[in-house]
Amino acid sequence: MDIGAGGGGNSLPSGPDGVKRKVCYFYDPEVGNYYYGQGHPMKPHRIRMTHALLAHYGLLQNMQVLKPFPARDRDLCRFHADDYVSFLRSITPETQQDQLRQLKRFNVGEDCPVFDGLYSFCQTYAGGSVGGAVKLSHGHCDIAINWAGGLHHAKKCEASGFCYVNDIVLAILELLKQHERVLYVDIDIHHGDGVEEAFYTTDRVMTVSFHKFGDYFPGTASPLTGFSTPNTSCPSIAKGREKASGSTLRGDKPPTLGSTEDSEQVSETQSSTNTSFSSTWAEDTSTTSGHFKGTKANWVCSSNTSVTSPGGREI
Repeated sequence: MDIGAGGGGNSLPSGPDGVKRKVCYFYDPEVGNYYYGQGHPMKPHRIRMTHALLAHYGLLQNMQVLKPFPARDRDLCRFHADDYVSFLRSITPETQQDQLRQLKRFNVGEDCPVFDGLYSFCQTYAGGSVGGAVKLSHGHCDIAINWAGGLHHAKKCEASGFCYVNDIVLAILELLKQHERVLYVDIDIHHGDGVEEAFYTTDRVMTVSFHKFGDYFPGTASPLTGFSTPNTSCPSIAKGREKASGSTLRGDKPPTLGSTEDSEQVSETQSSTNTSFSSTWAEDTSTTSGHFKGTKANWVCSSNTSVTSPGGREI
């Protein structure tokens, strides 16, 4: 569905060729209604504020604005464990006291609280990223944007760092349908540990992370040395270290990039010419410790033949 006015979705000329790119922007008007709770630094309302800024700056006329289809259970289970997805689907603020063991098992609590509409929120932001990949794979746009996404800490079997479902991993899995290798660049005050861990056992994805390190969340990945320790609670994660060797690069992020606790994350995925990595470059950039995340994508993705109206609904 097409939300608001659009001008054909053509951006301003960009790049060395000066060509206008067609932009698809995924936005669900309901996403700003989700509420992590009083005092929590993750505020989905900021996504709505971002949309309002785009409207007031007149940028929506340069984009095709789409409401994403919610990600289905089977979409989420392409990466996440079935029992974890089932837990996210069933847990509510009213029932959480009856599932204390499950809350602990899946790391849902203070940082990743249970709130009204939790699973719908996960479906919405994951659907935007997967939908962007589908749009790009069908050649319907050059750039796909999903500022609700970019939740790079979520693990296969657990929530982490305000993140429940890892939409970046799901998008990269779409890329891998068509491309032999993917280079993922994460520029954030926090190490993109969830994405790195997801592809820890394969040489098809190279993760490059620029972040603050040391005694700082999530506490993994010193710069340019060694590997972070994968979560071995999921048996499949702990295999294949030799095969993945050399697939991770890290660098210290300058402190000025992370000085504002409440500033916003921008996740950007771009296509670039790289002979070693199938000309695909996935980038996640951030300047926040509040984990407000977004996704801007210019992906080259695989087709999804089961989707008859790819990516999102025009309204």
